[in-house]
Amino acid sequence: MKMSKNNKPSIKAVAFVRVKARKSADNHNCVQNQKAQINETAEELGVEIVKWFEQLGGTTEKLKNYTLLSLVEYAKQKKIKYALISSYSRISRSSHELNWWVGYLKEHGIKVVSPDTKELIELSPDDILQDSLAKLLRDYVYCTRSEMIKRAIRNKKLQASK
Repeated sequence: MKMSKNNKPSIKAVAFVRVKARKSADNHNCVQNQKAQINETAEELGVEIVKWFEQLGGTTEKLKNYTLLSLVEYAKQKKIKYALISSYSRISRSSHELNWWVGYLKEHGIKVVSPDTKELIELSPDDILQDSLAKLLRDYVYCTRSEMIKRAIRNKKLQASK
């Protein structure tokens, strides 16, 4: 870990968390969970998070996501090269939008780092797409298993009531 003279990490980063709706943030600790993942990654990499950007609801559409635009402006002003996120899906679930945002961040000298990559390296759009597809597949398998279990429980209850 690269340290400064005062034993603080010398690599500085901004962090971004997003939930689809403010209600989700309040009810499910989504923001706290994302922050915990990002803090763990930052600690492992020896990175100091200097500012958090939170988006509670709102769009991920190009140039209408004012939270990400603010992140870019802040990072440019402070010459910060890294943005930590809990998952690429936090930027956008649309691969087109995601690739656009990652490209936009890259154009402004900001590299995106997630707990999945845990490396301060530049990722290609193909790497990001592969990461996003793998996460979607994992989520799909998890949801499918959950639904199968729920269906089996319902069937057992129906059979028991007959």
